[in-house]
Amino acid sequence: MMALFDKEYVLNTYLKDMAKENREEGREEGREEGREEGREEGREEGSILTTIKMCKEFGVSLADAIKRISTEFNLSEGEAEAKVKACWEQ
Repeated sequence: MMALFDKEYVLNTYLKDMAKENREEGREEGREEGREEGREEGREEGSILTTIKMCKEFGVSLADAIKRISTEFNLSEGEAEAKVKACWEQ
């Protein structure tokens, strides 16, 4: 028969192991979510740059390109202007 002390020790050891395992799983889930968010941001940035280049190639004015990027990608005028000007000058 196991003594009360032994039962408490076993339970505490089990709980510590489970907590460690859960922390490790949480970290891995967090890393995966971060990687996915990074991929999504990369895809969006690529779409923005492609749209800017197409605007420029088709002769859309700088002002209209800024408006289009702002509207299409839900960016503020300032954010859109910075992205368009950075790409436009290349």
